[in-house]
Amino acid sequence: MKGKHIDAEKGVVSLEACVLVPFFIFLMLFLYGIIIMFMGQQMMSHSLIQSAESLSLDPYSTERLSLDVIDNAGDLFQSLYANLFTSGDNNFSSTDKWYSGGSAGMEDTIKDRFIGFLTGGDDTKAESLLNQVGVKGGIEAIDFSGCTVEGNVLTLTINYKQDFIFNFQGLASFDRSMSVKVNMWGLN
Repeated sequence: MKGKHIDAEKGVVSLEACVLVPFFIFLMLFLYGIIIMFMGQQMMSHSLIQSAESLSLDPYSTERLSLDVIDNAGDLFQSLYANLFTSGDNNFSSTDKWYSGGSAGMEDTIKDRFIGFLTGGDDTKAESLLNQVGVKGGIEAIDFSGCTVEGNVLTLTINYKQDFIFNFQGLASFDRSMSVKVNMWGLN
């Protein structure tokens, strides 16, 4: 009689495991997906903030520290200026007056700076990284058209779609929008 009771208990434990283990696995995958989405959002936010802070310094180096007062200084002074006050890499600084031109040049500069802070300027790595965190369409699908310079205030706005990592039938896609405002140094 005792043997039948032990066999029945083993069957109940197996039945409970069959019900609870898939639920537990589903819960762990759901939490993993939430963590990946949060990580992607934080990565995008960090790159946007760093880009805004970096871009806000460009006018200071271009307008205030410019060597335009020396009209015929030649390439030597411009080279010295570029080496002292900029990184020489357009992914992190620029001597162009992108903030006073049209929006197309501004969007390209902002996009380059964003990629610079996201992956060090490597477009292929940026595509791979954005794909891993579910940014739909990669770097080309991120909309930088909402970026403006009004007076001395730079507003960076990006819009993009982010998919849940386990996106069944396209049901878990979210519209994301982030915006950062900074004062531009060196503009009146």
